[in-house]
Amino acid sequence: MVKIEPSPIKPKLRLPISRFISLEITKSTTEEASLMLTQTLQNPPINAAPLAIAFLNMYKYNVVCTNKEALAAFYSMNYIYTDGIALQLARCILKLPRFPRLSGTDLLPRFLQHHIPLHSKVFLLGGPPSLCTTVKSHFAKDFPRAKLVGSHHGYFTDLNNNQLIATINASEAELLLIGMGTPTQEIWL
Repeated sequence: MVKIEPSPIKPKLRLPISRFISLEITKSTTEEASLMLTQTLQNPPINAAPLAIAFLNMYKYNVVCTNKEALAAFYSMNYIYTDGIALQLARCILKLPRFPRLSGTDLLPRFLQHHIPLHSKVFLLGGPPSLCTTVKSHFAKDFPRAKLVGSHHGYFTDLNNNQLIATINASEAELLLIGMGTPTQEIWL
């Protein structure tokens, strides 16, 4: 029997999008988020939907406020972490409680270097083809705990979308990292 530890994630707070709509923001430090990712990879819920995480900065906040598809995509995320000083300034203006800043560029390299369970399978999606080639050539050296099982550039069409999904599934990746820009990456996920 798999023992699932309680999540170290603190309660969420609501960040207003409009007068009637708000997003739940996860209050978490880099260490807490990294521990949650580690626990999820070590003990994945049986028959559960994949865990979806997004990082919200002021640009993304503005996109979510004006794009219904982006708003729906962010609503579907399990965890939304706040990133950037502009959201902290907005928090002060709106008199919201303090929440920690947690960026993907802080969390993901640290997680991949120190916390990811050994030999976890990672698939990278996004960026131009030349960047995929560069990242692939450095991945094993920079992140020896993880195993890169595939990558694909972020410039694909709906015509080859199903083929890409089949490729990702066939890779048996446990972690899919997407970098295609907002709102494309959130809507695609």
